[in-house]
Amino acid sequence: MNESIGRPQQGNFCATDDHRARPGSSNLNRTSGRTVAKLVTVPVGADGKVEIANLGWGSAHVVVDLFGHLD
Repeated sequence: MNESIGRPQQGNFCATDDHRARPGSSNLNRTSGRTVAKLVTVPVGADGKVEIANLGWGSAHVVVDLFGHLD
């Protein structure tokens, strides 16, 4: 999936299967005021859901696009 973050404050984001523990690192790091995008491979839960977590402080606009699928 492609994660895009716009108008962020300092911090980072993590995308993961919503039933797993969050990994110790982020998928996407952001810098205050800059729009950032990154293509990531993320496991999808049995229920078809993915969790997007704001690991930093403050707020940001988040857009996620499904880019492909692996069996």
